[in-house]
Amino acid sequence: VRHAISQLLHWADRCGVKAIGLENLDFAAEKTREKHGRRKRLRQLISGIPTGRLKARLVSMASEHGLSIVAVDPAYTSMWGDQH
Repeated sequence: VRHAISQLLHWADRCGVKAIGLENLDFAAEKTREKHGRRKRLRQLISGIPTGRLKARLVSMASEHGLSIVAVDPAYTSMWGDQH
């Protein structure tokens, strides 16, 4: 993961990017049965995604490069959000 973030940050430096948008995904509510029913394996997979670690590492590495991280509502990054 660190290598992928490094490549992203080096690309951003080369292109002159000043900020990176990051979808503000919250999987805490996705552990419930209301969302995924009896599919325990899927619920465990979704709740086990280490998004917190990825965000923390990205923010710290981006600050070293002088880049800002902007949290974006996922609805505005989809094709539907573009249309509406």
